[in-house]
Amino acid sequence: MHEGGGLECRQLVRELKAAQIPLPAVRAFWADAVDPDDWADEEEPQVDLTLAFAAPIALLSNVLWCALAKDLGISPKLQCSVYLLNLQAGVALFPYDDRGMDVVGPNRSTLQQLYAQHRSLLLPYDLPQMQSTFGAL
Repeated sequence: MHEGGGLECRQLVRELKAAQIPLPAVRAFWADAVDPDDWADEEEPQVDLTLAFAAPIALLSNVLWCALAKDLGISPKLQCSVYLLNLQAGVALFPYDDRGMDVVGPNRSTLQQLYAQHRSLLLPYDLPQMQSTFGAL
């Protein structure tokens, strides 16, 4: 753990409470040092903090709101990145702003189904990679 890690974690817990996302007793918290070449300020060491926990599907709208609110200047919001993992389905989601989310994972059939079902929402930037993986739509 790095110095100050507890402070950042307490702030995140307050943000989760404001968003009505209860933090379960079973959870994991850890910190990883960021390579100095990737620091936002070359004079100030940076760490990545991770707080992982299981949440019921009923909280999905709260979590998505917070993930998208971060860059839109609305509240409640979390001052962190949010990743949603469905380990049983073999997919991970990274909702990044009001433009959408990245969906990745080893479950090719689920990804292919999402690719076909939501083709009108796909960003042109990502299409060449998706087309090389799943074929043209």
